[in-house]
Amino acid sequence: MRYELFDYQREAVEKLVHQIRQRQAGFAGPYPEHSALILAAPTGAGKTVIATAVMEHLLGESDILDESEGRTVLWVTDDKSLNQQTLQKMLVASDQWFTTTLIESGSFDQETFERRALYFMNTQAASSTTRLANNSDTQSYPIWETIANTVKKLGKDFIVIIDEAHRGTQLNRDAPTTVAKIIDGTPEYGHERVPVVIGISATAQRFETSMRLNFSNHESSRIVSTVTVNVQDVKDSGIIKDKVVLFSPHEAGSVEADTTLMRLAVQRVKDYENRWVTYSLQEGLEKPVKPVLVVQVENGASDDQLGTLAGIVREEWPGIEMKNMVNVFGEHTTRNTIHGNINYIEPHLVESQSDVRVVFAKDAITTGWDCPRAEVLISFRTAEEPTYIAQLIGRIVRQPLARRIMSDESLNGVYCVLPNFNGKQVSKVAGFFNEGPEGTEALPSVVTVTVNNAFNEDLLIGDLDTEPEVELEQVRNEVKAGHATTEQVDRAIGGNAFVPSATDVPPAPETTPNKGPATEARRPDKDSNPAEAEALPATAADLPGQALPSPSLPQKQTSPKRPKSLIAALESMPTYTIPNRPAKGSHIARLHKLAALLSGSKLQPEAKKAADNQLHAFLDGLAKTKAEELDKRVEAIATVVVGSKVFTTDGQELVGDLEAQKRNVRLDEHNIDGVFKEVSRLHLRDGLADSYWKAQTSDEDSDVLDAKIRIAALGSMPEIAPLVEARAEQLVDEWLDRFKLRISELGEKWRKEFQKLIGETRRPSEGKIVIPNSISTDLSDSGNSEDALSKLRQSPENRYTKHIFSDPGARDGTFYTKLSPWEDKIIRAEIARDDTVAWYRNTPRGGEKSLCIPYETVKDSKKTYAGMYPDFIVLRKEETGKGSKLWPVIIDPHGHHLPDSSDKLRGLIAYAEKHGAKFKAIYPIAYDATDKKSRAIPLHLAEVREAVLADLDAGMNLVELYRKHGGQI
Repeated sequence: MRYELFDYQREAVEKLVHQIRQRQAGFAGPYPEHSALILAAPTGAGKTVIATAVMEHLLGESDILDESEGRTVLWVTDDKSLNQQTLQKMLVASDQWFTTTLIESGSFDQETFERRALYFMNTQAASSTTRLANNSDTQSYPIWETIANTVKKLGKDFIVIIDEAHRGTQLNRDAPTTVAKIIDGTPEYGHERVPVVIGISATAQRFETSMRLNFSNHESSRIVSTVTVNVQDVKDSGIIKDKVVLFSPHEAGSVEADTTLMRLAVQRVKDYENRWVTYSLQEGLEKPVKPVLVVQVENGASDDQLGTLAGIVREEWPGIEMKNMVNVFGEHTTRNTIHGNINYIEPHLVESQSDVRVVFAKDAITTGWDCPRAEVLISFRTAEEPTYIAQLIGRIVRQPLARRIMSDESLNGVYCVLPNFNGKQVSKVAGFFNEGPEGTEALPSVVTVTVNNAFNEDLLIGDLDTEPEVELEQVRNEVKAGHATTEQVDRAIGGNAFVPSATDVPPAPETTPNKGPATEARRPDKDSNPAEAEALPATAADLPGQALPSPSLPQKQTSPKRPKSLIAALESMPTYTIPNRPAKGSHIARLHKLAALLSGSKLQPEAKKAADNQLHAFLDGLAKTKAEELDKRVEAIATVVVGSKVFTTDGQELVGDLEAQKRNVRLDEHNIDGVFKEVSRLHLRDGLADSYWKAQTSDEDSDVLDAKIRIAALGSMPEIAPLVEARAEQLVDEWLDRFKLRISELGEKWRKEFQKLIGETRRPSEGKIVIPNSISTDLSDSGNSEDALSKLRQSPENRYTKHIFSDPGARDGTFYTKLSPWEDKIIRAEIARDDTVAWYRNTPRGGEKSLCIPYETVKDSKKTYAGMYPDFIVLRKEETGKGSKLWPVIIDPHGHHLPDSSDKLRGLIAYAEKHGAKFKAIYPIAYDATDKKSRAIPLHLAEVREAVLADLDAGMNLVELYRKHGGQI
C-alpha cells in the first residue's frame, strides 16, 4: 500500500482476510459451506482503502491466506461511474499491479473469468435486456454462464464483492434481483452459488438479513460473519468531520429564501477558504485547502435557475469565474446560462481538480461519491426528500487533511443550507443521519448553530501569577525602582505571566477562603438524581431557520488578547496521552520515525544519525559481551558442512572412499547476502542491519563479507533482537520525554505526527495542555436561529460568567455550555466564590486542550489504560500579603454507579500523588441518592489519599467511601 493505514483500517483488513481464509477452508471441506462476509464501514471510514489492502492479499502475496493457483474477484455495484471511481482509487492506493477489467455490456464475452484478476461489473450492464445477459450471435457466453463456469472451475478461489451491499438484496421479490442472480446463480446454469460473498456497506443490515434468511431459496442459508469498523475509531482518527451544521427556514414556503440562503452558503464557503488560508500559514502548508460548495438542485432545474445561482456565486465570491463551476448531472452535458457555460465533469474527478470550486448536482451524486474539499452544501430539494439530503451529507464529511484541526474547530464541521425544509423536516434529516450503521452512534453528530468563543476580555484585567513561589510584590517593586530589566522580570515569572501594577491586585479578603468545594448557591431538588440527569441525552431540537450573518468569530489574524496568567495556569497542569494500542510493529521503526520527525521539525537535525549511533553502540556492546558465543556462531554461519557418500553404479556404498567425508565450505557472496537479508528481515529490522553494516565497513580495509557474516550471526542469536527492540523502545521514550516541551511548542501539523508515536507507547505519556485561541460550543434550541441566539444571550440559563472563553455576540463576557442540573449547581456555586478568578470546562477527548488523567482498567479480560476527563478546572486566587498566587483546582462531579468508577478514583489518587503540589485542591464529587447530598473527597491531602486507598483495597463500597472521607457540599 502506498498509504499508511489507520489502526482501525489495518485491524479491519486483518480480520476480513482471516475470515476469508476460514470461509475458503469451510467450502473446501467435506461438507462445503457457502458464506457471506460483511464489512460494515461507516461513511468516511475509507472503505476503498480497506478493500484495496484486502485485494493485495487476495490477488498478490499474502502472509495470511493459503497459497493457491490464483484467486479471482468480481466487484459488483449498481453504478458504472462508481466502478470507475473505485478502480482509480485502488490504482492510486496500491503499490501492486493487478489485472483489472471493467465489464461493459457490449464488449465482454468470456467462458470464465481469469485467475489473479479483478473484474468490475455494474448491475445495469447485466440487466435482462442487455447483450451481456443473453446468448446471441454476438454474445457466445452470457454473463450468467461465465459466472457459473468460474464457480465450477475455481471453487473457493472465486470471490464476489458487493459494494453498497444494502442495495439489490431485497427479500420477498417476485423475481430475483441482479445481485441475487450473481451470487446465488440462475436456474438455466445450475444455480451455481458463489462460495464466498463479501458485502460492503455503511448500513449492511438488509444484506445481512438477506444472507441469513436465504433470499434465493437454496437448501441452506449462508454462514454470515461481520467485520465492523467502529464509528468512534473513525471519528478519533480525524479522517471525518466532527459535526454537520444544518440551516433552513423555520417554516417551509413561508418566504422565498432560496437566493438569500444561497448567499449564506457562499459566505460560509468563503469563510472556510479564509480559515484554511490562515491555518495553512500557521502550519506552513505549501497549498491551502480549497473548499468546494455543492449546490444540489431539483431534477428539473432550468438554465435560468442555474444562471441565477451562478450569478450569486460570482457576486459574493470575488475571483470565482464560470470556469470554476461544473455540473455532475446525469445528462453529461454542458448547461448554458446567462453568465456562461457550466461544463460537465465526472464526479470522481472533482477532488483532484483544484480549480473546481462550485459543483452543481442532483440526487445521483449521492452514489459512492465523496469529495473531502466539499465542506458546504446547499440543497434545493423539496422537504419531502430528507433521505436524499442525509445521503449526500454522508458523502461530504471527509476531512481534507485527514486529521482533526485543533487550532480552529470551525474546520471540523460541515455546513448544510436547506431552503425548502422547515424545522420539522430538518429534524427528519438529522434523525435519518443519526441512525448510523446498524443503529450505532451517529456519524457525525448533527448540531444546529455553533457559538464561536473568543478569550473572555473581562478576565484580562488583574492577570495573576501562576507560580506559587513567585512573589509578585517583590518583582513589582524592582520594576518601580528601575532595578529590574525586562529579561529579569520574564525570568522571575517564567516568561508567561503578566506583571500587574499595585492597583491591579485586589486587596486580601477579610476572611479566609473556603477550604472545601463551594457551598451550593441553590439546594438540589429533593426528587432529582444528578447522576441520572448527567447521563440523559440532550433533548432533540428543531434546527434553525432564517439566514443569519456569520456568528462573531475569534480574531485569530489579529492575535486575540490572551489572559496570560490564566492560560499559563491551565497549561501548567500535566496531562496524559492514553495509548491507542501498543505498537505492533518494530520499535526500531518507531525510533527511526521519531528521528525523522525530530529532523523534519528542526528539533534535532541529526536525529537519524544519532539514533543509528545509539543502536550501533548497543550492538557493539552485545558483541563484546557475547564474544565467545558470537565467534562460534560466525563459524557456523560462514561455512556450510558438506557431507558426501559414495556408491558404486550397482548401488554399493564405498565407505572408505576419500570422497566420503564431511567438509566445511565457506558461503559465497550471494548466499552471504541471502543470510544477511534474512536476518535484516526477521531480526535486525527496519534498516538496522544495513546501517550497522555500513558503519562497520566505513574503513577501506574492512572485509565487507566478513562484516555481513558477523552481523548476521549476532542478529540471529535468539536473545539479541528482543534486547535491541527494548533498547529502541527505551530511546523512543527517553527522546519523547527529553523533547516534550519543545514538541508542545511546534505547530499543529508536527504535534499531530508526534502524537501518533506517543499514542503507541505501552504506558500513558505525560504531556502539556495547549489552550487554543478559540473554542466552539453548540447551541441546541428550537425555533428560528436568530430567536434562539437572542434567547440564549438574554437568558441566564446555560450561560456562565468567569469562564476563560466567552461568546463575543453576548457582549457581556458570558459563556454558553449545557450542563446537568447537578453540574450547574456546583459550578455556579464555584463562580460565586470571592477567590474564584476563572474556570474552564474540560472537554472529554478534546486532544491537546483537555486535561486527561490515566487510570488502569480491565477490557476483554486484559489490563489496559483509559483516560478520565475531570469536568471543571477552577482557578483560585490566594493573597499572601506579598502578592497574589493563582492555583488550579480540579472539580469532578461524577457518579459512583459506573463499572469503572473505582478505577477512575484510583487514577485520580495516583495523579494527585504525583502532581498534587501543582493544585490548590482536587475534589472528586459524588451524589448520594439516599440522603440527597453531594460529597467531595479532598484528594489533595496525602493522609486522605492514603486512607481512601486502604478502604478501596479492602473492598469498601463507593457510597460508604464517599460518606466516610467526603465532606458535604
